[in-house]
Amino acid sequence: MTFARHAAIALALLSGCTEGGVPEGTEIVAIGDSMFEWHAEEGDSIPDVVGAELGLEVANLSESGTWFSDGAIPGQYVDGPWSWLVVDGGGNDLNDACECGDCDALMDELIDADGTGGLIPEFVGEVVDTGVRVAWMGYPELPADADHGFSSCMDELEILSDRLASMADTHPDVIFVDARDVVAPDDGALFDEDNVHPSVQGSEVMGRHIAEAIASATD
Repeated sequence: MTFARHAAIALALLSGCTEGGVPEGTEIVAIGDSMFEWHAEEGDSIPDVVGAELGLEVANLSESGTWFSDGAIPGQYVDGPWSWLVVDGGGNDLNDACECGDCDALMDELIDADGTGGLIPEFVGEVVDTGVRVAWMGYPELPADADHGFSSCMDELEILSDRLASMADTHPDVIFVDARDVVAPDDGALFDEDNVHPSVQGSEVMGRHIAEAIASATD
């Protein structure tokens, strides 16, 4: 990890618990890319659904277009006494940096084959060390005509999800929530017009899936 990336993570973890737009009483913080920010203005984002299903206050700090490897997604995180951090990310890295082609080096930089090394496991490890549990949502399988270049990304996104699942297997305080379990690529009702981001219905399905996983892990 470069010094700049390490500094971004360290600064984020040292931030005050009510800073960065996180109000007191928040129990779940969500960070990530546009999959989580989509429909946030209307209160219908995936993290919004998670909070509604669990009856818990959620602060959605995700930002569209952000990468994990440049520190942007880790930099969204604000340290505090949260019960859970809900995360997605890595898709923009693979799509924008290597166009979902020759991505082996970047994939390994994000997370290695056994899920124990790389920027993502390092960040997750730092978060759980503070007592916060982590739920990472993997991307759904996208339709064949997905926009923004993601039509060429499914192999890479599947590898990423498999490695994230392996990471979760090594951490008792980390769960992997696979959106592929509840979203079929041929179900157009679950996707927005670009066939990448979720429709409101898609947000409901994925948010409910995360909430059920968190509830199960909390029992």
